[in-house]
Amino acid sequence: MSIHVHLAQRIPMTETENNSKLNSRIIGDGPPLIMLPGLGLNIHIFDELVTRFAPEYQCICLDYSAGTDATACTIEALATDVHTWLTENDIQPQCIIGHSLGGFVSLRLHIDYPDDVPAMVLISSGAHGHPGILPLFEKIKGLSAFEMLLKNMEMSVAKSFRQTAAFEAAVAMQAKYSGSGRCYGDLLKAATTFDMREELSKIQCPTLILCGREDTIAPPTEMALLEYGIPNNVMICLERVGHLPQLEAPDQTASGIRVFLRQVKKGLITMPIVLPTWQS
Repeated sequence: MSIHVHLAQRIPMTETENNSKLNSRIIGDGPPLIMLPGLGLNIHIFDELVTRFAPEYQCICLDYSAGTDATACTIEALATDVHTWLTENDIQPQCIIGHSLGGFVSLRLHIDYPDDVPAMVLISSGAHGHPGILPLFEKIKGLSAFEMLLKNMEMSVAKSFRQTAAFEAAVAMQAKYSGSGRCYGDLLKAATTFDMREELSKIQCPTLILCGREDTIAPPTEMALLEYGIPNNVMICLERVGHLPQLEAPDQTASGIRVFLRQVKKGLITMPIVLPTWQS
């Protein structure tokens, strides 16, 4: 069955109680999967996952690329915005999938509104912000919006992926639907000062931790803090993959998430999750 992402149902942009704006897109039928993107990225960063899950799940992608009021540029405020959106649209997720900054929001959402997060997938995220990434983003200051996006994505993926047609297509899609960039600096600050290391033991839902071996933004050593801190989790580390597993290795990423969701449905999380040999 072929799913074309440009045929997505779009819910009008929602103004939340924190004066931020959430873009949303819904594709497919079945149990809802909520997908939250990383800093500077929009809902289309999940296109490859959507094409793989929409036949059996309702894929709901939310992002804040339309522009956010500076007073709402905190992880706590974004988590509240997602909760408000879910409540107003009467949606009970089966799982929250958060990439990078979206993973921070997912963690906060589970602590503050546990009923919203019965299961969680954290892709290239972490337990706390990393001030060390600030020098990386200093490189993109003063660039045009497109140059900033390109550099951001180049820093995110493994070197071997940068010359591929898939990378070029993803950059074009991000540029086509990019937001105003307003509040980027505030969100970056929020991402680097965020810290939930002391609260990880409160995470009670089944959690899949997924990372790339070549990720320099959220390296496996940082992701391991999630593995050690969250009681009920399983971790997958993909070789030759950087900060965007859902783009760089969509088959592997989807396979890992699919096995995890099946285990959650059965009420048993086992370790390790073994991917098919042709994808390893």
